[in-house]
Amino acid sequence: MIKNIKIKFWRISLVVFALLFNLWNAQTLDLSTHITSTATAPIEIQWHNSASPNSTTKLGSTTITATATPKNYWAYFFDSANNCYSPGKKVTVISNTCPSTTVNLNSLSVTPAAPTNTVLQWHTVQSGFVQSGAGQTLVTTPNAVGNGTYYPVFYDSANNCYSPVGTPVIVAINANCSKNVTANCPSNTYDLTSLTVTPSPTAPAVLQWHTVNSGFVQSGAGQTLVSNPSAASPGTYYPVFYDATAGGCYSPSGNAVIVSAATCGKNVTANCPSNTYDLTSLTVTPSPTAPAVLQWHTVNSGFLQSGAGQTLVSNPSAVSPGTYYPVFYDATAGGCYSPVGTQVVVANGNCTTGCYKLPVLDAGNTYPTKHGITAMGRAGANNSNWPMVRQSAWTVLEAKTKGFVINRIKTTAEVNTIANPVEGMMVYDVEADCLKIYTSNDGGTTFGWYCFTTQACPD
Repeated sequence: MIKNIKIKFWRISLVVFALLFNLWNAQTLDLSTHITSTATAPIEIQWHNSASPNSTTKLGSTTITATATPKNYWAYFFDSANNCYSPGKKVTVISNTCPSTTVNLNSLSVTPAAPTNTVLQWHTVQSGFVQSGAGQTLVTTPNAVGNGTYYPVFYDSANNCYSPVGTPVIVAINANCSKNVTANCPSNTYDLTSLTVTPSPTAPAVLQWHTVNSGFVQSGAGQTLVSNPSAASPGTYYPVFYDATAGGCYSPSGNAVIVSAATCGKNVTANCPSNTYDLTSLTVTPSPTAPAVLQWHTVNSGFLQSGAGQTLVSNPSAVSPGTYYPVFYDATAGGCYSPVGTQVVVANGNCTTGCYKLPVLDAGNTYPTKHGITAMGRAGANNSNWPMVRQSAWTVLEAKTKGFVINRIKTTAEVNTIANPVEGMMVYDVEADCLKIYTSNDGGTTFGWYCFTTQACPD
């Protein structure tokens, strides 16, 4: 009785597998949808992950997830009344490796090896093969295939004959590969929080970004949590939901986001007092090959050497704040240009007019300074006549290797509470980030602490 049942199973399975593997759905597959025949109790169709089926190899669900690592599955008819299986039919399921959106069938191991005078081919059907023309079934690019079911077969061109087909391969492409973005200039970072992650986490879970897709670490040694996802440096990041209230558990990670470095160009600041920058001081590589010459333009295309709309920088050794592009120009070849190089952004130097007013001179009189602090190891009439040689000052400070440090006060509130301030007193306000002087800005009516913000010459 068992033997007859097994034979009956085999006949049914031939019909089933003739119509198998004609559907796919992204990266997830429901193996049950690939079978068009039905079984009548006590016979049922089962899927297993082993060529030797038993209760432990049976899949808990026929819905599987295809991965970049090929996995094999077997379909069986099972007679629960007699506890026996039909011979199985094997299939291989594989997905792509992101960021690629195709699969290389040639990377799969097909056994046995191709017999002499035959070649391995892949076809989209398991019989009725057509090499070319109308109705072609031959896969011409097996190294880059998309969704579908493919059958390996050995072909003998001399005799125009085929071997029986091998194990069918189901390719399920994961279209939701990693997202590629470019960091923003000038920070060369990217705001991961600007991305929409679906589905949204359900409270109390929160969205986190990590630098790995497993083995997450919240803090300390080996931390993988991105502390500031709004300014992520170039790299690969994975979204994950984290629930701190459930013993610190994580969801599976989402698709990777790859942040590429931006070509932000070179940022420089104009020099004072001219508020210009010398572009010729920059090294542009590679150097132009004669007769081409290096030029600087104010645009990255549509260059004009002269006249209305001129883009050529006439004097690159003294350019004003703005954006400039290096380009090689060959006047002998019909006036042609190379692609532009990396842009240079010249920022405003915020130059202010310095105090270069000469001191008031009183002909015939001298006003030697009576007080000074020096790091030069000199003082007195017999030692450089210092500080008396410095005229018309209350005090003189001098050093070649040391700086003058004003008293630093942490907060503006503390500056304002200084007892009995006098006109001319100076402090450095750390909170306001400026040097302050106690003075009047209304002719002496009122006094207060004011930042030095404009370099000027007192009358």
